[in-house]
Amino acid sequence: MRNRQHTPALPYNKSKLKERHSFILYLIPFFVFLFCNSLGLYAQQASKNEANDVLTAIESSQRYIDKLSINDLSVLPVGMQKTIGNIKVIIAVYDITYHSEYASMSVYAKMLIPQGDGTELFFGMEDVKLSYDGGIIGDAKLKLLGDITIPFDSNTKLVLKGSFQPKTEIKEDLTYAVLTCDGISEIGVSGEVQFATSFITKVNNETATNEAVIGAFKTVITDWNDLLVNINLPSFAIVGLDDYIFSCNNVVLDFSDTRNAQGMVFPETYKELYLPTGNETLWRGVYATAISMKLPEQFTRSDKPKERISIDAQHLIFDHNGVSGLFATNYAILPYDKGTASGWNFSVERFRLGMLANRVSEASFGGAIGIPLGEKCKLEYNATIDASNKYHLVVNPANELSFDVFKAKATIEKNSYVSLSLDNKKFKSQAVLHGKMGIQLRDDKSGSETAQFTGIKFQGLKLQTESPYFAIDEFGYEGKSVLANLPLSISNIGLKATENQAILSFNFGIKLAEVVQANSSLSIVAERTGETNKQTWKYKELKVQDIVVSANIAEVMQLNGRLQLLRNDPIYGNAVGGNLQFALSKGLPGLSIEASAMFGKKDFSYWYVDAKAAFATGLPAGGVTLYGFSGGASYAMSKLPGSANLQKTTCKYEPSSSMGLGLKAGVLFGIPTKQTLDCEASFEILFNKHGGLNFIGFYGQATMMGNVPSTGSLDKVSQVQTTLLQKEKAYADKYGIDALLKLKETNPSKVANEFTTLPSPIEGIMARVSIEYGFTTRTLDAKFDTYVNVAGGVIKGGLSGYKAGEGVLHISPTKWYVYVGRPDRPISLSIGIGGIRANSQSYFMLGDVIPSMPPPPQKVVELLKIPTTNLASNRNGASLATGKGIAFGSNFGFDTGDLKCLLFYARLDTQIGADVMLTHNNSIKCKGKGTRGINGWYASGQAYTYLYGVFGVQAKVFRKTYRLPIVSGSSAVLLQAQLPNPIWLKGDVALQYNVLGGLVKGRGNFELEFGEQCK
Repeated sequence: MRNRQHTPALPYNKSKLKERHSFILYLIPFFVFLFCNSLGLYAQQASKNEANDVLTAIESSQRYIDKLSINDLSVLPVGMQKTIGNIKVIIAVYDITYHSEYASMSVYAKMLIPQGDGTELFFGMEDVKLSYDGGIIGDAKLKLLGDITIPFDSNTKLVLKGSFQPKTEIKEDLTYAVLTCDGISEIGVSGEVQFATSFITKVNNETATNEAVIGAFKTVITDWNDLLVNINLPSFAIVGLDDYIFSCNNVVLDFSDTRNAQGMVFPETYKELYLPTGNETLWRGVYATAISMKLPEQFTRSDKPKERISIDAQHLIFDHNGVSGLFATNYAILPYDKGTASGWNFSVERFRLGMLANRVSEASFGGAIGIPLGEKCKLEYNATIDASNKYHLVVNPANELSFDVFKAKATIEKNSYVSLSLDNKKFKSQAVLHGKMGIQLRDDKSGSETAQFTGIKFQGLKLQTESPYFAIDEFGYEGKSVLANLPLSISNIGLKATENQAILSFNFGIKLAEVVQANSSLSIVAERTGETNKQTWKYKELKVQDIVVSANIAEVMQLNGRLQLLRNDPIYGNAVGGNLQFALSKGLPGLSIEASAMFGKKDFSYWYVDAKAAFATGLPAGGVTLYGFSGGASYAMSKLPGSANLQKTTCKYEPSSSMGLGLKAGVLFGIPTKQTLDCEASFEILFNKHGGLNFIGFYGQATMMGNVPSTGSLDKVSQVQTTLLQKEKAYADKYGIDALLKLKETNPSKVANEFTTLPSPIEGIMARVSIEYGFTTRTLDAKFDTYVNVAGGVIKGGLSGYKAGEGVLHISPTKWYVYVGRPDRPISLSIGIGGIRANSQSYFMLGDVIPSMPPPPQKVVELLKIPTTNLASNRNGASLATGKGIAFGSNFGFDTGDLKCLLFYARLDTQIGADVMLTHNNSIKCKGKGTRGINGWYASGQAYTYLYGVFGVQAKVFRKTYRLPIVSGSSAVLLQAQLPNPIWLKGDVALQYNVLGGLVKGRGNFELEFGEQCK
């Protein structure tokens, strides 16, 4: 007795039980499918077995008839042995039913084909109608009993479609044999060509799958060995070339021994290797006349990322050797600007993919690949694809490449290479370059060369499509370099790269002279642009650090400074400029010079040179001692107060297209030294923008018998220009720059008054000077304003602000004149101590325009009691003023004011003067005398004197002062003359006195006249 083991019950879990039930429900459809499919296979096999038994019995009994006839069907089964083409066919009638008009037969047939080591095809049909008169009624299509798979080769098989239901009519695409009384007349073939998935696979949505490639076909044949039919194939991929998609048109299944597809051409070398000569018609397989091959995604155009590039070809075959064919093109299938290797441009100008007997016989392509150092920086390449789908490139070094990002031209050595790799169906590129380059920097506007660096060698310059984008193994240098035509020495060449910038930098030295060396560093900056799907590097800017200049020449001269190179500056555009300081330790130890210069271009060319120098002990030059100088020349630049960072100058220069050539300078000097006559002056020449001179101006001041502190310092030198420019800017800001220029051209005296500043307080004798020549009007104007304050006011100018007067010079094409004072604005001086002052007034005039002679002083006129009409008649001023000539005059006087001593007071007031005028005017005629004067020259003049005095007592009564003159008197004399031709003389004398308040008094007038006036 067998012992049973008890298995303990598992604990109950409701959720797990539910999961099990669900799983069983999912399995039920699968088992039903398997059951139904098994029933079909069983029925199919049962039909084949029955047919085989019937046909085997006939072959054993040899019960054959030649033709189907109702008379030969009395004993069954009975058969016919026929052929169709060279294929043996056995037909068996195994059952018959008689009807009134026909007999209904059940028929099997067997066909033995050579494929598959002798494959038997069984056909069958029931209810084949046979007429009693002979012949088949209707269609007698014997169905192929079940699907038959015929191995074509190791890669391909042929599936004939059949049915295991011989009783049903043919209502679908099935393989059949047409039965006649004489045998089988034709075969209707319906089937598929199926390719092994280890050979090719179906492509869905441009992606290779694991599905088999199936080509369906349908045809009617009379010879099994002459099966030649068109089939349809879906898109497919060849295993091992999964990224290539093939599409075929005009595909032919060649199962014929007697012919090939019309126009068939075997791939190159295939016939020689795989087909015996003369037996081409025995070839069997699948042949495609027209084929399209889509390249992998890495070859996609950047502007059409969803469309893959196709190559068309012909003559592709599939047979027992595998696939054979050639895809080749010699035209550009991918333009240079549309191909991208992770941002690098590249082109495909030729492509070849050859398959021979199921292996890649060749895979290559070629074109140009761009190195992201410039738009035209590209290399020709040839590439091969190996069996592991790796790419191998060989580049052809160009004679010269443009490294635009560094403004360089380069030559590449043969050991340079470029590699391509695949990452997520995208090309990644790397270039490793060896060679040398030369850098040429040019002006952006003119294109002229500004710097050149030749013979820069590089080893292992690496560029790639992912960070780090740039790297270098080694830089070297052999060659020559220049900057602004000056020789350079190069050192410390380096390349630094970040995510978005690459900087090529090096140090350099400039040999400015045998003992003067300048050092700096230069950086060429490239930047990565953000263009879509492109990795583009472009030149951004050139950075030159300050050029440091330092020299000690013969232990005597020291030179120090700093120069700058400006690139695309918002104010100055492109320019070079800087500052230098020069000093002497021997000879002239007090000499100190600072200079600044700039030469540049914006939308126009401009330049300036500016310097300032101070001479502590003075620099003698004849009768003049020079203590300082500041200023310079400029073109197309405006001068503003202040100083830019680059400019250690007395003013700030800025480019201005409205300005022409100009010269402006300030000078400190003494005559012979600053202790005697200390002078400050500004000098300016201004040209218009067309190159012509507008004017020359000289504005300044001088101090006699004074001493301005710090005359020999640079600050004092700069102040001369700075003060002038500040006032010019204020005027231009208020009225405009055009008004300022016009003022300089038309009114230089106002320029001097407005823009120059006298020291405060005024000490000694000072003069404000303005001299200007206008080239447009050919006019010279000068004005001298004199200020006097000597010895604390002992001698001072008689006008306001210690002004003594002014002198004017005017020379033009139509007239000229010189005025040192004028009758209405004479040179006035006041000399005195305390309340006793003497006043002097004088003038001198020479030239074409001589103003009228002044009248005698009012005091003289009042005392002489000369009517105003007589004065005008005697002076004949209108006629005198129209002449050319010379005039001068002077008067002197003093007034003691009230002098007080105890109870007495006194005052003395006196004045003496004369005026002389010599004029030339041929147009004035005198009645009865003809032309006035001698050859138009005529003289006139006057002399006068005045005296007033008083002496008396004074007393204050009830806070009010009372005066009693003891004696007082006054006198006046006026002498007038006009001569010659006619001669006129006239004298007037007047006397007045008063004694003891009028107890004794008197008055007398005397008049003497000789000759006659011109009328």
